[in-house]
Amino acid sequence: MDSLYPLLIFGASLLLTVWAYRAIVNGMRTRLRELAVEEREIEERYLHLSRRKKQLDKELKELETQAILTQKDISAANYAMEMEEIGQDRKSQGISDEDTKRASEYMISKGLITIDQNERAMNKMEAMNMDFLGVCITLGYIDLETAKNVVKTLGIHHSTLSVVK
Repeated sequence: MDSLYPLLIFGASLLLTVWAYRAIVNGMRTRLRELAVEEREIEERYLHLSRRKKQLDKELKELETQAILTQKDISAANYAMEMEEIGQDRKSQGISDEDTKRASEYMISKGLITIDQNERAMNKMEAMNMDFLGVCITLGYIDLETAKNVVKTLGIHHSTLSVVK
């Protein structure tokens, strides 16, 4: 019987060890299943958020495009209004767009100014509130005598230079 106690203790400790091992393994399996479920939920949420981000990015681009187009529409409308006002100012001064165009084309064709200089002068007309020839003189593209000759050649009677003798 004395030899039976150690054997019983060994058997009981072996059973206890197996039971503890199984409990640990079952706990780990349960935790792994829980983690797998959490992982699927997180992946689903990630995919949902990724799709939502793409939608929001697309909406943002559309809104930015609309904003740019609206800004350009406003700019174009403002530009048109400014051009109309400038045209009215020039008409009130007796300077027609036709005279400006004729002078511009003539001076380019005769090599008196370059196309780049012509564009710069056209752009500066409203800022300087001057006619085309006046801007060209001010910017140093032509001298006063050249401007007088252009007025005389084209018969521009509404230019301030047409009264200069």
